[in-house]
Amino acid sequence: MKNFSIIFLFSLLSAQVSFTGNTETRIGESRNGFYYNETLINTHLQYGNFVNWLQFEFSDPPELGRSLNGLRKFRLEYNRGDLEINLGGNDFPEIDFDWSWGNNTNNITWKFIPTSNYFVESKLSQTIYDFSVDFAIDFVTDSSIVDEEGIDEELSNEDADFTFTVDNLVKDVSFEQILTYIYSEDLRFKVGWQYKVLYMNYKETFSDFDGVKLKSEPNIKSLFVTSIFRPMPLFSMNIGTRLSKYSAYKETLIDPRIAVKYNPISDLAIKASWG
Repeated sequence: MKNFSIIFLFSLLSAQVSFTGNTETRIGESRNGFYYNETLINTHLQYGNFVNWLQFEFSDPPELGRSLNGLRKFRLEYNRGDLEINLGGNDFPEIDFDWSWGNNTNNITWKFIPTSNYFVESKLSQTIYDFSVDFAIDFVTDSSIVDEEGIDEELSNEDADFTFTVDNLVKDVSFEQILTYIYSEDLRFKVGWQYKVLYMNYKETFSDFDGVKLKSEPNIKSLFVTSIFRPMPLFSMNIGTRLSKYSAYKETLIDPRIAVKYNPISDLAIKASWG
């Protein structure tokens, strides 16, 4: 086989974007006596954690083989710490990946202060933790059947050859009351209780077939007491314990805690804790 190539290089750099590319023309003769002529354009774009590589081919109608004028190869990479995503390749399929997570909290707090040395605080709160993953892939073998008007639309489950979804929802509903008693400026006590219910729902789906399903509503009942003692102006201690009864366990959990704080100067605080 005889062939030779002509290559042109170009690049563009900035503080946040790096863009490089080249164009290559190949002209040759195969062992069967067929001539071919093809032009390849490669682009390489890097922006932050994203890297994108595209290859376009513009060829004359061949004597043997298929004619291709347009995008030939595609690759998109994302790398950030432990998260790495690679999409595309030769004769790449259509891929849709959606990963979303988040949480929000709503609460109501009421404080009752009957005297100057003690008060009662009541709190009702709800926190929702939501995590979901949607993945779909469509192996398109004939580009002529693709609807050009719908190229920018998301890949639907009806069009996809394979889908995978994960839904993980946790709702935390809690009510607690805390009584704070102030004996002096250097000593105060806190006593309280809490009731917590967790609504947990986990589901996996493969191509419209249900996979793993986990659903539970455990509850936790807790009592706690703590004291804050400051024997010296620069030194303070926080000593307490918490008793918790989790509905999934027979035993009562005991969690003692102790913490100390030392301020040798106004701009320096030394802290140590256990529990």
